[in-house]
Amino acid sequence: IAPDAPTVAYPVRAAVSSVGLGIMGVAFVRASDVAGIDTPTVTRRDVGVAAGGVGAIFALHLGLNVVVTALSLPQTQHGLIEAARKTPAMLVPLAVVSLVFVAPGEELLARNAVQKYLYDAYSRRSAVVVASFVFAASHLLAYAGTAAPGAVMVALARVFVVSLVLGVAYERTDNLLAPIVIHGVYDAVQFGLAYWQFT
Repeated sequence: IAPDAPTVAYPVRAAVSSVGLGIMGVAFVRASDVAGIDTPTVTRRDVGVAAGGVGAIFALHLGLNVVVTALSLPQTQHGLIEAARKTPAMLVPLAVVSLVFVAPGEELLARNAVQKYLYDAYSRRSAVVVASFVFAASHLLAYAGTAAPGAVMVALARVFVVSLVLGVAYERTDNLLAPIVIHGVYDAVQFGLAYWQFT
């Protein structure tokens, strides 16, 4: 339905697919024995975990950049970033979409549905790891494109590490607020930095 202009089409597609993921998360919660959507009253602790998670995720991001560069590992970028090289203006609405749609939709499915469901089969720590593996694997197509397999594996390893932070934040709070804030801020900053780089 969206116009073909990249500044509209990409953000609309990202928003629609994220709403779809959120709907899948809600449907999974209702169809399984997972108890409800975790959005209780926000506490100071939840806010503290979210703030600490934002700091941790960017520290890990920088650390991973150092490791990847030091080891000369092959790299690739998310398909949206690659598309934005030709039309950097699309990154501005994508930053907003990441906060409003992408983070809530993905976290509802990955944490409240998948990770919480795994609590019955694994320890909570193991559930965080398994859910992070599933989260990373779900990003395969976003990085595959024309990239070499080694570069895709490095990208997915990075997504896995980032997902661990999101999973721990959810496990510590049992509240979607913390991983949604961390995820949304992380993606929005990435889009903002790419916009600054490409312009």
